[in-house]
Amino acid sequence: HHASRITHPSSLRLSNTSSPLSQLLRRPTAILLENALLDTAQPGALSIPDHLRAHGDPGAYVVQSHTLLDASFRARLSAAGANIVAYIPNQAYLVRASQAVAQQLQADPGTQSVVPYEPYFKLKPPLLALAVEQQPVPEDATLNVLLFPDARAAALDALSNLGVEVLSEERSPFGPMLRVRPRNAGIPGGQSSPAAPDGLLPALAGLASVQELELSHVRRLANDLSRARIAVAADTVTPGNYLGLTGTNVLVNVNDSGVDTNQPDLLGRVLCDLPISGV
Repeated sequence: HHASRITHPSSLRLSNTSSPLSQLLRRPTAILLENALLDTAQPGALSIPDHLRAHGDPGAYVVQSHTLLDASFRARLSAAGANIVAYIPNQAYLVRASQAVAQQLQADPGTQSVVPYEPYFKLKPPLLALAVEQQPVPEDATLNVLLFPDARAAALDALSNLGVEVLSEERSPFGPMLRVRPRNAGIPGGQSSPAAPDGLLPALAGLASVQELELSHVRRLANDLSRARIAVAADTVTPGNYLGLTGTNVLVNVNDSGVDTNQPDLLGRVLCDLPISGV
């Protein structure tokens, strides 16, 4: 059962509605997350496991508008003290806000709903399956931890307290992205410890500073597929090229507006078959 959940992570997508995704895509009251489909016009909460639910103020909320998103709605979010992080379909924003701000926004007549940004929502497959079952992260794995833009310092302190080593950091449009390595050797029970009694993944997802968690993969060239597709190679494993061609000393240029061959920087460096007079 556990293996099937990893193979089919969509089975972990929670919902409070029986409507199919094809209908929810067009429903203004739908909130469409990777791990949850929610119709805010219907009663009923999502069946999130307790260890992957926020206890207290999550620090971030999905705020949905009654109408199409516009400058007026964004201005009301800002005036209430909420900071927009990203768009969430349909008609919603992920915002950084306190519980008091969230309550103020819920009372706004222009607001359809305010949904806590639960730890469950932050985990990418297959990490979600591991977290639900409170299983450990593989010992050789590294993780990408996307932070909220204003939460870097708090996150670094919290990660250190959880025994997580930061390997590198880069910027993204949605906040700092940390590549981290759990120091999990010899810790049984899903990296349970006094700092993470339910396991490391729920502890990381439960941090208010964390926006998203995924497995980190080393970037590799994927040209093996395109070489076979355009018949440069017979298949994806053959090292040789068609007719032994390598592209060495091949010059390619696409220009549809013409160039001045007498321009000092280009003089004697433009190659062509039929120059156009006057260009």
